Amino acid sequence: MEGHARHTKIGKSFGIGVVGLGEGKGLVKGLHGHPDLSVVAVCDVNGELVKKIQNEYAVPYGYTLLEEMVDRDDVDIIAIYTPDQLHIQHIKIAFEAGKHVICTKPLVNSLAEAREILELTNAYPDNQLLVGQSSRFFGVCSTKEGHSKAVNLVS
Repeated sequence: MEGHARHTKIGKSFGIGVVGLGEGKGLVKGLHGHPDLSVVAVCDVNGELVKKIQNEYAVPYGYTLLEEMVDRDDVDIIAIYTPDQLHIQHIKIAFEAGKHVICTKPLVNSLAEAREILELTNAYPDNQLLVGQSSRFFGVCSTKEGHSKAVNLVS
């Protein structure tokens, strides 16, 4: 999302908490100034990076523990950009707190984790889970012809 600077009004406001600011800083930058999607909190194990991103993008709240960020009532969606092996743990924490989740790929790292995702989505049916994959707009899938070829390959 970094650098796209597209701010399509969606008609409903959502507060977003971003965890994992190595990759997640691109989302913070991309959403800065959006009329409906506000990054209200950021989280990373690196407290200095948290403060830097807060100052750079006027993010009101910063945390080094996801468990604290998910307690915020003004955070509706948790965007997970942490190392792959932490995704399942962070999705679970967010779902248990009643939050929707956007998680970068890979969503899971094993068949057992895939089964756990199914269990979580069944246990928390009001929570939405989205796998963020922005690279579908690049490379072979960036043209109509390339997209058709990709669809045919998986069909």
